Amino acid sequence: MNLYQLSKGNQPTLHQDYQSSCEEIQNANLLNELLVHLEEKGEATFSTFSGFAFQSTSNGKVLTGFDAKHPELVLSQILNMGKYLSAWEVWNDDEKCKEHFGKKAPQRITFDETFEFGKKFKYFNLNNGQSGMPNWGNFTFAFPLENFDEDKFVLIKHNSLIGEKDNTKQGYYFTTDNQTINIDFLQKDLATKEDFCKIVVVKSQNEIKKGETDFNLFILKPFENSKHSDYIEVITWQDVEINNVTLRFEEAIYRAISDEIASFFERKSTLDETSIILLNDLFQLMNSYFDDERLNPELI
Repeated sequence: MNLYQLSKGNQPTLHQDYQSSCEEIQNANLLNELLVHLEEKGEATFSTFSGFAFQSTSNGKVLTGFDAKHPELVLSQILNMGKYLSAWEVWNDDEKCKEHFGKKAPQRITFDETFEFGKKFKYFNLNNGQSGMPNWGNFTFAFPLENFDEDKFVLIKHNSLIGEKDNTKQGYYFTTDNQTINIDFLQKDLATKEDFCKIVVVKSQNEIKKGETDFNLFILKPFENSKHSDYIEVITWQDVEINNVTLRFEEAIYRAISDEIASFFERKSTLDETSIILLNDLFQLMNSYFDDERLNPELI
């Protein structure tokens, strides 16, 4: 089953829903501003950790040590590979993938195995210039939508593994007890790349009708009492090269890396030599990407 073909099959319904939403939104100026904003700012992003455990503090010392739980997926390894890979492509090992997927492993495996090219699925969130999902990582890769092939790209109105409102263990897009994907239900929430503006409007029509002007909330809307946010998911199964994209991160983190390396040579660092070597490798790797203009640094 091809996910793109499912999204194409939903186009008539999505277009009808979009037209209905536009007719119900009385503030035409606000709607037009949103559409212009999305066309200018629309992007697909994913976030990752540097490989070091960071904790922001007032004095800028944010480095607390090396985190090697998932070394294949941290920033340095992604830059070393020069591409963003799915977990299946990284490991080609079911057990390692299950460990990475964590509590959602059964659902993620079911989802990926349901669709053609599923083990090549790379997951992003639709974004508009924000820092991305902080619980995923403190470095955000931002890709222009034109980087993606139309027929290897879909959007889903919500995170594909989101739980039902009153039963977070039950997947929103799954049948009872998460046995299979509810294909008919999922299809109604799919969109192609050309319709990315339409799915935002359909999803956010209530906020638009209320006159909400913070467009960031249409893209990443925090759940109540949670560190997580509701977002429109992007899935692609094409090769994703780290080239001509933006890397978004806090200036304090970048300075902390540089300062920690300098502290080591001044014998003031609290890190061991192995961690410093890894940290220095990351620092040099980032700067080589910046110098070659394969990455555009964007400090936040």
